[in-house]
Amino acid sequence: LVAADGVDEEELLKRINAVKENIGRQIRKTVEQHHPRLVEQASALQNLDRVQAAISREMAHLNGICEQFSECFRTEYEKLHHTTNRLEQLYALRRILSAANRSTAIGFGFEKLFEKHDSFKKFNHLRCEQLTRRLETTNELVKRSEMVCELEAISAEIPSLKDIECMRETVLATIPRLAAEVRRSAASQLKSSLESLSAPLVSSSVRALRNLSSYDTTVGIFQNYDHLL
Repeated sequence: LVAADGVDEEELLKRINAVKENIGRQIRKTVEQHHPRLVEQASALQNLDRVQAAISREMAHLNGICEQFSECFRTEYEKLHHTTNRLEQLYALRRILSAANRSTAIGFGFEKLFEKHDSFKKFNHLRCEQLTRRLETTNELVKRSEMVCELEAISAEIPSLKDIECMRETVLATIPRLAAEVRRSAASQLKSSLESLSAPLVSSSVRALRNLSSYDTTVGIFQNYDHLL
């Protein structure tokens, strides 16, 4: 057309119309060939849209539930923390009162019962044996921690117990072993109860660790472990 000296408009229009008709036929033929597939794909896309909408609704619902659960857990954790602090204060007060009562009792006549040092050591010897036997059969964690606390207190207050032949192994081996076992059990229970969100077990684990003066150390270990992860 560029090189031509003249252009026959009528012939050009015919050629254009012929090309248009040819293209139209090819389009119709292609549509007819692929129409079932296009319908199938359109139906599949509609189904996908419905599934996506259903999933979106479920996810929104789950997100709302998770937010409610998070708020509930935060509230319960704050209550548990407050209750634990109160229990620690009450337990400390109980120990102070018990110590005061023991001092008063000694002042009014218990010193006569343990007038001789050997008799006092024998009493604590029997008490240690009793506690170690109970520790072997007791499963309740807080009670075990209290018994370990008492055993360690007796060992610390009466270092000469290890000089008694029949008490040497108890003081130097059995008591440390039982204390280590109870500390491991308390730490393990605290970790598992935090993972399972069991408030009663968390409370008993914290109380046991505080009885054993191991709470801060155990929490520090957990925090360092999480930091490394």
